[in-house]
Amino acid sequence: MLPGVSPGACKARRVAVLPICAGGLPKRSRSRCNSNLRRVVGLQRGPQGGLLGPRGLPAQKESRVDDSHHRRRVQVGVAACRRTQRVVIIVRMKHRLLVLLVLAALAGGGWIGYGRWVAQSERVTYRTAPVQRGTIVSTVSATGTVQPLVKVLVGSQISGTVMQWHADFNQRVERGFVLAQLDQDRLKAILDQRSAAVSVAKAQVEEARAKLATAQLDRQRIENLFRQSNASDYELDSSRAAEAAALAAVHAAEAQLEAAEADRRQAASDLEKTVIRSPIDGVVISRDVDAGQTVAASLQAPTLFTIANDLTQMRVEAAVSETDIGRVREGMRAEFRVDAYPERRFHGTVTQVRFAETVVDNVVTYTTLIDVENPDLALRPGMTATIVFEVAKAENVLMVPNAALRFSPDARPVEPGRPGRVQPPRPRVFRLEGQRLVEIPLQTGLNDGSYTEVKAGDVQEGLEVVVERQGGSSQRSAAPPRMPRF
Repeated sequence: MLPGVSPGACKARRVAVLPICAGGLPKRSRSRCNSNLRRVVGLQRGPQGGLLGPRGLPAQKESRVDDSHHRRRVQVGVAACRRTQRVVIIVRMKHRLLVLLVLAALAGGGWIGYGRWVAQSERVTYRTAPVQRGTIVSTVSATGTVQPLVKVLVGSQISGTVMQWHADFNQRVERGFVLAQLDQDRLKAILDQRSAAVSVAKAQVEEARAKLATAQLDRQRIENLFRQSNASDYELDSSRAAEAAALAAVHAAEAQLEAAEADRRQAASDLEKTVIRSPIDGVVISRDVDAGQTVAASLQAPTLFTIANDLTQMRVEAAVSETDIGRVREGMRAEFRVDAYPERRFHGTVTQVRFAETVVDNVVTYTTLIDVENPDLALRPGMTATIVFEVAKAENVLMVPNAALRFSPDARPVEPGRPGRVQPPRPRVFRLEGQRLVEIPLQTGLNDGSYTEVKAGDVQEGLEVVVERQGGSSQRSAAPPRMPRF
């Protein structure tokens, strides 16, 4: 149906209903098209807003119209309306195309600016290092303490009060040297008592022996009388029993004498122990006693002095981790440093690798002994040492920096069949061809912590290999950034 024309008017004019201006045009264009159609058909607005025909009568009352002429006029109006519609569509398309061109120009300008200023600042570069030829020493590291070869803890076997001491720190002493002396009064009194007991026991032995001699004489006399029939059997038996009893009394007295003498020897030994002597030749490295101090040796002998045998021969007790102990052997060379001489290196030989473990905070270590010469007495007992064991050595070999082996341009692959488990990367390095990374597989050998031996691989001395990524964000790829979307 024609916009603005009632169904009655269209029927009176015998006009086919053509919805050509029903949509697809802006509001202003639709109004213009409706006006053109009414003018072509011969309709006009009346004073009261209704449609009037060519004769001024309402459109519904006019029926005498030349249908062919009227149809031609309608066709002309429809053609004009279609031209208007095409013009509007073309204008709208041009408007949209202009908007797209402006947006494309803005996007292109932004992309050019991004590539010139931002991308230039984030461009990825790489730092390289050359493949070298040299000597690689594989080592095992550990920590330990410096101790004397022989260290004796001198204590007291008896309790008492220290009267005086005769040896101090760093003093050289010989075997038998008096280090300290305890109070002797009580032990001297005990010794006198035991000596008196020995004297009493000796007298008892003499008395028993005299009684034995008397019993023997009585027996002999009774036997003579018995042979002459002047003594009875009872008298003979009694004399013999008396002799046996006297002999037993002698044995008992002699045993008591031996016990008394043992007690006296014990008292004399205790008295002698009040004098504390050095058991070895050496140097006093510790003194833990002062005059007037009471020493109690009821359960365990307290340590009064510590003496080192010879400080020119020292030993390092190293704690080697359970992961490295399998590569440490007796006779192996070792090198260590101490904090007192950070620039000096000391050398020694492994003399013992103990089987007994030491567990501290769930960490298992094994004690390894290293003997070292100390002629200038630079090493002192208790120093902390950082030890390096030389387990293997390769000379005149190609070696690459460990940083080159650790470098990876992307994430490591996930192990097949093991979700979330990452495969350990195979030994490889990368070299640069322009801005492209080329992977070089390697077969590696010894590792000294900084360099790794190359046993096989397409590398040669002087080849520059990538060791580090520089510039750009660490999370970005080396490829150029993508064009932004709109």
